[in-house]
Formats: sequence, structure tokens, C-alpha cells
Amino acid sequence: MHSVGFDGQPENQRGGYENREILELWLEYEEQKTPESKFVMMLDKMDVCIQVLLSKTINYVSEYDDGIYWKLYFSKAYRDQFAAEPIFLELFDAIQSRIESRMRTELNLDPDEFKEK
Repeated sequence: MHSVGFDGQPENQRGGYENREILELWLEYEEQKTPESKFVMMLDKMDVCIQVLLSKTINYVSEYDDGIYWKLYFSKAYRDQFAAEPIFLELFDAIQSRIESRMRTELNLDPDEFKEK
């Protein structure tokens, strides 16, 4: 008979109770209830921005004909995720400006077409 962990998963499939702390931290991150979890989420979102900025090509981002990635990226809601930390907002704006430049030169796209009116 297998014992069952606090989350209902059999112990042998979860790796034991030592993973309880990791699961609790993951849930805290997902629920965004603490300042630390919100900060880590901002880091996560910033990582995506930096990856796009540093990628050799940004063509893959434009694979969808409707421009959904760019619409999301240039949305006020996406930018507002960084508003709690002024340094993150400043960094996001600087990265966004450089990505706009790359869109114009590499993809021949006008970033303003994807911004909310």
C-alpha cells in the first residue's frame, strides 16, 4: 500500500515529503500572495523580455499572423506588471525600446501597430 501525501499524490510519485516545501513555495508563487512571490514573478516576466532582446533573431516571435505576442508584449497590462518596482519598470521600458528598434530593422514591422490605442 502506498502512502498519500498532503496534496493527494502517492508518495512514490512525488519524491517524498522533502518536496513539501518546494510545493508550498510553488503554490505561493502561483497565488501571488506575498511580496516575495510577486517579486519573483516580475523576475520571471523580465527574463522573457531579456531573452527576446538577446535572441539572435526575433522572427520566431512573429510566427503568428495575428501578432498576438506583440499585442500582449505592448499591452498596458503587461507593462503594469512591473509597476511595483520602479527599477523594473525602467528596465522594461529600455528593453521595449530596443525591441521596437529590432522589430523595425529585422522584421520591417511598426511596433505602434500592436500598441493599445
